[in-house]
Amino acid sequence: MNAEYNFQEDFLNALDGLKQDVDRALIYSVHVLSSDRVGHDQKQKVCDDVARIGKEVNGRISKFNLKDVTVYNVREKEKAFIEDSKALHGEFESFLTRVDRSCGVRIDRNMLFSISDIVEKLSSTKLYSEFGFTKDKVDNLLSIKNLIVGVHKSQIESAAEKEKKLDKQFIELKERTFNESVRSAGNKNAIYCFRSVELLKKFIQGGASAAIINDDRALNGNEIGFRIKGEQRIIVEYSFGGLSIEMDVEKGKTDTYLTYKVIGSIEKGVSKVDFRIDESVSFVNGVAFERVSGIDFLWAQYEKAYIDFQQARQKLGKKQEQLDREIVDKAIDDLLFR
Repeated sequence: MNAEYNFQEDFLNALDGLKQDVDRALIYSVHVLSSDRVGHDQKQKVCDDVARIGKEVNGRISKFNLKDVTVYNVREKEKAFIEDSKALHGEFESFLTRVDRSCGVRIDRNMLFSISDIVEKLSSTKLYSEFGFTKDKVDNLLSIKNLIVGVHKSQIESAAEKEKKLDKQFIELKERTFNESVRSAGNKNAIYCFRSVELLKKFIQGGASAAIINDDRALNGNEIGFRIKGEQRIIVEYSFGGLSIEMDVEKGKTDTYLTYKVIGSIEKGVSKVDFRIDESVSFVNGVAFERVSGIDFLWAQYEKAYIDFQQARQKLGKKQEQLDREIVDKAIDDLLFR
């Protein structure tokens, strides 16, 4: 199936309309077959009519094979299906009118009916033996629902594929921009630095957390760790699911330039690629370089992790202070009032 098209609203409305027709026919049928006022012959006639219409529904839906739909024929196939659904709607209306006139069943329009429960009742062994209303005849009617599921699934998959394609194009554009911004002879495998940062961005978006780690606290599962190495230097670590990333990132400046040094590696299993960036950038272009290289992202995640780290430490300090007071208070009380 070609994924470069969308179904039009008229076609989707026709699908929904046919589903409603099927649901109404099922509701009418179970009312007739559950009624003590309707005779056996009339019930058999209703079963025969439903089976005939179900066969027509299945036949017309079979003509609309999603695997055969392409960007070149989708409008033609939509138009043919809409015409078929109009004809089927007329069949359903005639059937419902006949039931109303000949069977006289009363259906509460305010009642919510479970279609799955109705299908189960219509497909029961009792009806098999009494009216020959076998499961395959019910399934003919339900073929509309299979088509609806298929159409919706195809559109979801199409949208996801388009988004994935756009994401890939966006990353490729960012890669080209990055490659144009790193020109130092001291660089090595610089693109792997860019890709490592993009992976870390994706992990953060997927739920990975950023945290300050040190000698007393190691990485914990799907976590991006930051080691503090002064005001302008951090070490970034990630190790989860067989993938490891490590980067030593340092910012500095001279009288005329901002300097950026990144030394790191990305490792999968036993395969490892080392990379290095050593760039001098004008003050005017510093913000742009940090954004293109992803250094601004790493620093933002580090600052967030550092704030969380400080807040947690303050809370721990307050808890320890309260505990110290309680211990000292108890000691004082024991000495004063023993």
